[in-house]
Amino acid sequence: MKNVREYEAAVAQTARALSELVEQGAADEARAAALARAAARAPLHPPPAAVALGAPQLHLGVLYISDPPRLIVFQQNNSATLQQFWRTLASAWNASLVLWSNAWYSCEGNPGWWGGTAAARGAGPVRAAAAIFRRIPALPCEESMYEWLGGPPLCDPVTTDCEAMPTENEEQRLQYRCKCSSGHWHAGGGGLAWLSGATLSDTGQLNCTPCGLGSHPAACLAEAYRASLLAANLAGMLLCLVIGFIIFKKRKCKAVAMGMWTVLEVVLLGAMLMYGS
Repeated sequence: MKNVREYEAAVAQTARALSELVEQGAADEARAAALARAAARAPLHPPPAAVALGAPQLHLGVLYISDPPRLIVFQQNNSATLQQFWRTLASAWNASLVLWSNAWYSCEGNPGWWGGTAAARGAGPVRAAAAIFRRIPALPCEESMYEWLGGPPLCDPVTTDCEAMPTENEEQRLQYRCKCSSGHWHAGGGGLAWLSGATLSDTGQLNCTPCGLGSHPAACLAEAYRASLLAANLAGMLLCLVIGFIIFKKRKCKAVAMGMWTVLEVVLLGAMLMYGS
C-alpha cells in the first residue's frame, strides 16, 4: 500500500490525542466519537473506512465506520463480525511501534476485505489505543479462497497474477480476475488487460508465455527497455576497457604523461563500475 508512513503517523497522532483526553479527565464516549470522526476525515490515500479508539481502564471503546456513517460502542456490540476490528485495536496495547494487521474478510455492512493499522500512546493509567482501517479492493488468490471462488481460478499460477474481489452474488462470495505476470504475454491480447473469471469460463484457462523473440511489443515493452539498457551498459563498460588499454599502452607518450595517466585510469575504472551497477 502507498502512503504507509502517513497512515502510521495518523494513527499514532490519534492515539496520542485520546491519551491526552484521558490524562485531562475529559475522555468519554462523545469525545471519543468526535475524535474518531475527525480521524476518518484525515486526508489519507486510500481514505480511512473506519476508526476505532479504546481506553480499557475507562471501559471506553468506539468504532466509527465511514460508509454508511455509524458509531458502534464496544460494550453494546461485540458481535463476531466486529471482533477483528477490536482485536486489531487491542493488538497495539503492549507495543511501542505501530502495528499492521493481516487482511480479513468481513460480512459487516458491505462485505469485503479489510486491513488496519493500530498504535497505543501514553503510559500507565493514561494509555490509549487507536486503529485506522481501510477497505482492500482485491487480494492475491489463495487456495483457501477456492471454495468462495467456486473452484480453482482458470489462471496458470506460474505465469499469471490472480486477484480475488468481493461480489454481490449471494451464491458466490468472491470473484476473480487474471492477467499475465510481468515479463509474460498472451497471444490473445498481449496480457496487459485483466480478464474476469466469467470471461475465462468462456475462453478457457489463461496461460502466458515468457517475453522473448516474437513476443507482443506492448506487453513486453519493459523487457525490451531492460534489454536495451543492458546492451548500453555493456557497450559503455567495453568502451572504458578499450580506452583504458589504449592509455596504458601510450602512458610513456608525452601528451598522456602530462595528463597524469594514472588518474585517467582511475576515472575510467570508476566509470566502468558505474556502468556495471
